[in-house]
Amino acid sequence: LLNGLRGLSGIQLVPEAQGGFLLFRVLTGSARDILEQLYKRGIIVRDDLLEGYIRVSVGTPEQNQQFLTALKAAL
Repeated sequence: LLNGLRGLSGIQLVPEAQGGFLLFRVLTGSARDILEQLYKRGIIVRDDLLEGYIRVSVGTPEQNQQFLTALKAAL
């Protein structure tokens, strides 16, 4: 998941994020729009921590790939 996010343009990872999740800032468009697009694809993530940021939990390899595919389409 981390490597997949590092390869995307339009987001900036927060390297200090710890635990079973990753935090990133949306650089293109709004985080709210990205969240709506993800939700339409069945992906639920948190955005209530910091405005303009999205937090995603690390899942199984299959879940991580589904998330990355949906995020790429949303960006």
